[in-house]
Amino acid sequence: MRIRVVSTAAVALILSLLAPLPGQAAGPTTAKMTVVVDGLNNPRQLSLGPDGALYVAEAGRGAEDPDHAPCAELGMGTTCYGMTSSVSRVDRPWRTHDAAPRRIVTGLLSGSEPDGSGAGGVSGISVDARNRIYAVATYVRPDLLPGPAAAAQNGQLLRLRVGAPAKGVLDLAAVELNQNPDGEDVNPNPYSILALPDRQIVADAGANALYEVRGGRARVLTVFPSHDGGQSVPTAVTLGPGGDYYVSELLGFSATPGSSRVYRVARDGHIVSWQGGFSNATGLAFGRDGSLYVAELFAGALVKVRPDGSRTELAVPAPTGVATDHRGNVYVSVGSMSSGNGGTGPDGQPAVAGAVWRLCF
Repeated sequence: MRIRVVSTAAVALILSLLAPLPGQAAGPTTAKMTVVVDGLNNPRQLSLGPDGALYVAEAGRGAEDPDHAPCAELGMGTTCYGMTSSVSRVDRPWRTHDAAPRRIVTGLLSGSEPDGSGAGGVSGISVDARNRIYAVATYVRPDLLPGPAAAAQNGQLLRLRVGAPAKGVLDLAAVELNQNPDGEDVNPNPYSILALPDRQIVADAGANALYEVRGGRARVLTVFPSHDGGQSVPTAVTLGPGGDYYVSELLGFSATPGSSRVYRVARDGHIVSWQGGFSNATGLAFGRDGSLYVAELFAGALVKVRPDGSRTELAVPAPTGVATDHRGNVYVSVGSMSSGNGGTGPDGQPAVAGAVWRLCF
């Protein structure tokens, strides 16, 4: 299974599920919220650089002109492809509010519905301790790619530099296409990345696997087991306080609320343990006090899990990426299936526009 971000059917379902699901009602609103930056196009994963700057992966809005772009009928709707995905940077996110996007890298592969919602593009971003920017790009059928620049990014691990074309450093899609680690349907979808000084860890939401990239080569660290009637789709990866990897899971559109997990994975790929009770988790980060913050896209919630196991749940519209700083701030991408102007949801009501919020609770 993949986190389908370019299918009309999937987007309609996602947007219809943004209210808290039965049994998953949000807890008291105890957080102070500030809009850091808005007008973002399908914002996904977040990363804080060593200088404190916040980087946002924007999956884009598909084609600039859908009438003159490669398009295909996927699921129940049309997906059109272009080069509108980007990366934005906020220099002092702990102070900034109501800022417009400052896109430092543009021209990245994107596919979406004609209205720009539910895009797939660059969804994962991570800045390492040396301030090197890495990202992962979605995979598109070669016959639908909008030009040679898109082909060079397709399903790739990217090294990004301000003012320079994106550089593909490794074909991540080839792992799924050639090896099919989970033995299920073949559909590469590199979705999230953790950049460390000597390696990069990638969650592929199509392969249901975690990869380690080192020395220009990728190896499969682990495959996440299906359970509760659904495939385990890894969505975000972060480094835990003890040095293990923590990986969030989306279990499927029809999964029982509370059946998704957060896995703890050792550096050798062994699944050490897992914690359940989440509803299609799509982002996670550890806070300065050891609390784990988990974004639940479909339930429209951000969950704080304290070291003692107690939880606080905050209603947040369509969250995906989460990042924390040493000041105690929590940053979360909201409206993550919407373009910068929001547009209209399947119920005919205005959708929440893409933005990043700063929370403190």
